[in-house]
Amino acid sequence: MHKLCVIEHTEDYELSFDESGSVHSNRYATAIVTFTLPSIFGNPIISKGAYFYFASQVYSLIGRIILIQPKAGDIINDNSVPITGEYIWADGRGEGITLVSDGVNAWNTIDKSGVWKSASTP
Repeated sequence: MHKLCVIEHTEDYELSFDESGSVHSNRYATAIVTFTLPSIFGNPIISKGAYFYFASQVYSLIGRIILIQPKAGDIINDNSVPITGEYIWADGRGEGITLVSDGVNAWNTIDKSGVWKSASTP
């Protein structure tokens, strides 16, 4: 049986394809935590099917935002619709999202709970 563990972040973090399948949260953060997805564009073989799960788990009222941004040239699709902003974000405890790479230039939502927003500024 494959077990996943939650990697808790209190600072901005840049993901790599080697971490595909991992779970990331902003538990114990006191400020916005920005996760930068690895670049799909130009990496079709290693990127296709890569996925990450993100969970908003902040226990305090300070720094409640988890923010996910793609690299330049990539986009995030939510329900097959490209987001309108530069990134997606959530600010409530218990919100989660799974993003999977199409191997071309898009991170697609395959599972989501809570309210995720797209914007250029949270």
